[in-house]
Amino acid sequence: MLIPTRDRCQTLGSTIRSCLAQDYADLRIVVSDNCSDDDTAAVVAGFDDPRLRYVRTPRRLSMTGNFEFSLSLVEDHDAYVMHIGDDDGLILDGAAQAAGIIRETGTRAVNSAHAVYHWPSSLYPNYANRLIMPLGRGYHHVSGLSAARDVMAFRRGYAFLPSTYTGFIAKSVIDAVAAGGAYYASITPDSYSGFANAGILERYVYARRPFAIAGLSGRSNGGSNVTTGDSSEANRYLAENDLPTHTDVVYCPKSIPLVVAEAFLQARDRVPRLGAIDFDANRLCRVALRDVAPENYAAVRNAVAQMVQQHGLKLNVPTAPTRGQAFARGIDRTLLRVRRLRESYRRIDAAAQGVTDVAGAGRLANELLGKAGA
Repeated sequence: MLIPTRDRCQTLGSTIRSCLAQDYADLRIVVSDNCSDDDTAAVVAGFDDPRLRYVRTPRRLSMTGNFEFSLSLVEDHDAYVMHIGDDDGLILDGAAQAAGIIRETGTRAVNSAHAVYHWPSSLYPNYANRLIMPLGRGYHHVSGLSAARDVMAFRRGYAFLPSTYTGFIAKSVIDAVAAGGAYYASITPDSYSGFANAGILERYVYARRPFAIAGLSGRSNGGSNVTTGDSSEANRYLAENDLPTHTDVVYCPKSIPLVVAEAFLQARDRVPRLGAIDFDANRLCRVALRDVAPENYAAVRNAVAQMVQQHGLKLNVPTAPTRGQAFARGIDRTLLRVRRLRESYRRIDAAAQGVTDVAGAGRLANELLGKAGA
């Protein structure tokens, strides 16, 4: 487990507790501290466990740079690697579940269904202290190219891909992507790694039972990018980025489709097998306008208008959201709700269960999965 962090000691302790609570003996946890100015070092020092290692970066890095640095700390070339955010957590037996699937199948990558915990400080106040998770069971094999194609056709979210941020990936896959150089080549490490790994892998395993929980706290980068609240984390993330964005996309952090497409194009430039997947700029622009929140419409419209001109597209770019876009968005959300019902997603009031952090959410998730027989 690799935990890249900076100045988030308030949530980091809970993330570490969720990892140390695992009963899988071969788990190793490395905290890669990006020159924090807060009590991060003290928080890590407060845990007395030989499985936990603390390393401070030699200088201040970009977020993606810290992800890259943390990979250099993996000494076992037979290891399986997962990055986990400093407000995320593992479900109580998540590591053992993943290891069991790897033993049974011999897969070089295993990803799982997506679970989310909104911290009490979530940038989405209506979801504060809510746990959203599937109660599925079993697993199936997925074609890497088919998964990448589905994501770029916007039939699936990028979390379906075998990312180092959502699954356990063999170090050999990471080394194949890096090819002797840097592994990451995009400002967005989670979606980039998903595409790049999918391009290397003939097949991977997707578990319907989640291993980990994505935490959304008041300082989450993703939430800071797309909400209208505190944008300081997003601004710092962008200001410190040292990777050029792909020239075929006008990068706009307010639009998940544009961000995902940028990561795909960077991965396609690095991994030849991804060349089998076409980049449909017209479809991307339509989906970006469809999915944007009204408060972010102006920023996304501006990016789309530039792309329309750049690619010579015949696409109308309305100055304000239209009823047609709202109708298309409603259909897409209905399809998502149907799929989540099939995948047994539940929304749980974690506060009512005495949960106030992601480690508690990991224990609660394990209890719920056990009761559901998952």
